[in-house]
Amino acid sequence: MNVAGNSSASDTAPKKLLKVENKSKTKSMIKNIAITILAAAAILAFSYALNAGMEKQDRVTCQRLQRQAIDYAPIFYATDAENKMCDALGMPIK
Repeated sequence: MNVAGNSSASDTAPKKLLKVENKSKTKSMIKNIAITILAAAAILAFSYALNAGMEKQDRVTCQRLQRQAIDYAPIFYATDAENKMCDALGMPIK
């Protein structure tokens, strides 16, 4: 309001500026949320792929240990960790 108590066009300018700033903040917040969600999804996908690859490698190791247990029966030795790993995968070393 100006000195005479009448509204002028200059009084509405700050209100419009605030609306623009609020829209800009909302867009920025939505963008940040979307980036966070995408980053979390990427981390989860990477973790899943890494876990699947490690489990596959453990299975290959247990198969190798099973073959060695048969081929080198009198002198074969598997550590406790190897035995536990293979037992957990349902592939006991005999």
